[in-house]
Amino acid sequence: MIIEPDGIFFSPQIGFKRGCKVEMEVTMPRKFTINSGEALALGSRGMYKPSLINRCENKLYFNDIPAEENLLRIEVSFKTEDHNVRSKLQLGIFNFEVPQRYVGYALHILNLYNHTYAYLVDLFNVTLNRIHVRFFLPDFNSLLEMGGYVPFSSGRIGDIYLNVMYLRAVRGEIEVIALHELIHHFLWRAGISPSLLWFHEGMAQYISLDICDKMKCGEIDFIRRRLRAEVKNVRERFADQFGFLQEWTPSYHPQDLRSCYAASYYIVCMLAEEHGGIEYYRRFFQTIKNKIIEDDAELAYHLSLAAGESVVKTLNGRWGFNIPDIY
Repeated sequence: MIIEPDGIFFSPQIGFKRGCKVEMEVTMPRKFTINSGEALALGSRGMYKPSLINRCENKLYFNDIPAEENLLRIEVSFKTEDHNVRSKLQLGIFNFEVPQRYVGYALHILNLYNHTYAYLVDLFNVTLNRIHVRFFLPDFNSLLEMGGYVPFSSGRIGDIYLNVMYLRAVRGEIEVIALHELIHHFLWRAGISPSLLWFHEGMAQYISLDICDKMKCGEIDFIRRRLRAEVKNVRERFADQFGFLQEWTPSYHPQDLRSCYAASYYIVCMLAEEHGGIEYYRRFFQTIKNKIIEDDAELAYHLSLAAGESVVKTLNGRWGFNIPDIY
């Protein structure tokens, strides 16, 4: 995948019989300059540097793989001589600046945004101004850790950035990621402070999955199963005590990010399950019209209004939060 002048080669999974002697050769186009410090074979037991890089032929050789390995992927970063030619696309309020090779993917995401916009306006009870979207090439050492992001700074919300590597993921993955990041814009516009990051992230994942499921965007059942496994792990690890989420902000995560995301998603899902599903959150956004919600007490108060009963007992008693009940 390339966003000029940078690129990353990430191979499909390479499988072979355990115990075999393995030799792998990767040939790169001549116009690519291999970054020798970022070239690895990634195995289940370790990471292995190339045994040789032939710069004259632009080839890498991996010949020192332990016999215990039988599944590998190769990752190589490089620079390209190609010029950075970008297209600027627009559909409705959405703009997408994109390298020409990914125009088809960008148009798909713009159509997804345009198709779901009216539904999201109705759900969140707000409209958006112009939204700008871009693909980004991730860091070599954190290739798939982040599907996308929206920067928050100085009281403002930034553009939507989508990890270009996820264009190669299972069908539905990039759609869920794209909607997840768009929903952050709706939450911010509706008055939910980014300092309430657990609610931002839980809501973004819950609603994006719900929409993609209804639209039959792809392998949503697979994505849900993976997320359920993560939820199961985080519930067992923390015994349902998720009070640490109250400390989670854009600049600080109190536990590993995977646990924070999974716990937040679980809480948002359970509140919906117990109070009417997506319609519960529609009522919630009606109660906060023209308000700014900056702390957990205010958030829980309006969640309680939408539920018709206090949710603080659940947040505090079941999940280990520490929130005053002002309902």
